[in-house]
Amino acid sequence: MSGQSELALALGYDPGGNRRHGVAAIHVDSNGSRALRCATVTTAQEAIDWFWPLLDRVGDARVGLGIDTLTALCTGGSGWRPADGYLRRRYGDVVHSVVSANSLYGAMALNGLSVAIALRTARSNLVLTETHPKVLYFECTRVKHEFTVAGSMNAELSEWARIEGGDTPQNDHEWDAAVSAWAVEEGAAGRWAHDLHALPLTDGQLVWPAGPSAYFWPRSPDDH
Repeated sequence: MSGQSELALALGYDPGGNRRHGVAAIHVDSNGSRALRCATVTTAQEAIDWFWPLLDRVGDARVGLGIDTLTALCTGGSGWRPADGYLRRRYGDVVHSVVSANSLYGAMALNGLSVAIALRTARSNLVLTETHPKVLYFECTRVKHEFTVAGSMNAELSEWARIEGGDTPQNDHEWDAAVSAWAVEEGAAGRWAHDLHALPLTDGQLVWPAGPSAYFWPRSPDDH
């Protein structure tokens, strides 16, 4: 990924299937504070339509998208990618949330890539990163991802992403989208210097349906 600087707008998307698409944006509001916007929409097209006015508002400024979907595919056995293997080895407590590409539900993969391709087509310089909110939450807290509106996850997200106002996620899809927006912010600014898509391949090759992407991660794969 080229350049390391703060984004003008960080977007997040969780493709949860019909009526369960989480969308989010972290931006500076009219009062100069960092604000979160989030919503649950019905389809991938509604997610794209939700993003457009936000993109228009920042003009040509640098924008990122964090998305809980496959941004890179592998031609090797079962579609396993080096990033998947690393997450399964490192995070045994949540290993069942990391599965091979060939085993994923179509809603997650197809809707996710549709949104990624649409935004990358509109913004060729879009900073794009894959995310895995459930494993990321475990990395940050050592607690399994179990969202409730009255629980601690919203407070933790506000602290991590320095959110000072705006919306509060009302379900796990909105929370996953919001934490994905935070992930692309951290990676684009160089605070998370590790890219799981850069891990060496042992089988097949990676292909990039939406163009170049990263898999920004806070922990180095070399740490044990």
